[in-house]
Amino acid sequence: RTFIVENEYLTLTFLPDLGGRLYKVRYKPTGHLVTYRNPVLKPSPWGPTEQGWWLAAGGFEWGLPVEEHGYEWNVPWKLSATSDGQSVTVLVRDSSTGDRVQAEIAVRLEAGAGYFTIGPRLENPTGAPIEVKYWTNAMLAPGGKNRPSADLRFVLPATVADVVVHSRGDEFLPDGAQRMAWPIVDGTDFGRLGNWNRWLGFFEGPATGGFVAVYDTGYDEGIVRVYAPDAVPGSKVFGLGWQDPIPWSAWTDDGSSYVELHSGPAPTFDDSVTIPAGGTLQWTETWYPVSGIGGLRCADEIAAVNLSAGGSQARIAIAVPRSWSGDAVLLLNGQEKWRETLSLQPGKPFVGTADLGASVPETGQLTLRLETTDGTVLSKCSAELGLK
Repeated sequence: RTFIVENEYLTLTFLPDLGGRLYKVRYKPTGHLVTYRNPVLKPSPWGPTEQGWWLAAGGFEWGLPVEEHGYEWNVPWKLSATSDGQSVTVLVRDSSTGDRVQAEIAVRLEAGAGYFTIGPRLENPTGAPIEVKYWTNAMLAPGGKNRPSADLRFVLPATVADVVVHSRGDEFLPDGAQRMAWPIVDGTDFGRLGNWNRWLGFFEGPATGGFVAVYDTGYDEGIVRVYAPDAVPGSKVFGLGWQDPIPWSAWTDDGSSYVELHSGPAPTFDDSVTIPAGGTLQWTETWYPVSGIGGLRCADEIAAVNLSAGGSQARIAIAVPRSWSGDAVLLLNGQEKWRETLSLQPGKPFVGTADLGASVPETGQLTLRLETTDGTVLSKCSAELGLK
């Protein structure tokens, strides 16, 4: 059975009987799925060790009460939906049993929105505290080919200088629980999937930057996750490798593939959270597809931004998950160089250039601000770039 919710920009398809998963996210401006869709349900050798298998079905799955996809990705969840006339909220619930942690996931889609929100709620109905692990796992393949290209990029905030390895296939990389430089390791840019040899998974450990994304420059499409770091410090990236990847026959029959973004309330799989007796734990994160901006450098709930430079010009690209009007302002080392009034909507990004002047330095800090008409800054993206 499927349950489908859609608006002008997005179609969300749920499979209540297969872990309540949000199986498909289709972005109407491109017509493409951003989620991976396995054409077969084939047991893989992954998942919790004591469970012994897992279905790489695709989409968003809700993993609890242990790490590595949890136990409940293959069982029916109860689904219900409500509408207030301007939005639809889909609730999927795993259990009403009173002797264990229960999970309820609220996925909300608003009219006119190019984004959706995911709101996990964990409940402890018992009379004693319970330690639990929860991770939302998004299996992603933006671009419409149901497999990433070599030019898919993992985009973390510029403040992330190193990450915590969970597992890796290449012994020249740090082992599990050790820190690894990000994104450059011994001269190799691990932000680009095509530079990977074998599989790799890592945590920001903890996440503090407020967003994470994948953007496939080979297809010029991607997806963004925006979150509150104090509520959701868990952010994990996983890829199957590229030059010597895990064979696709382990999970599918047609050569399709994916990458994963995990999110959770603890920094790593080794950590857990405690829910007090009768207590709850809940948060909300925002997800939205992006396309047509050539790459991605920064993102928040207002916009996804790509900034680059060369030849004394800045290249600016802005995609929005909801309609937005205001001023886009570009600064070089704090001095305004360009300003334009824009009116944007999902699926129709702004792409343009700005002349930085003849006396531009070799390098400098470019900052793009999105402002209201009264000058209030709603969004900001900064990068230190070569300019000539």
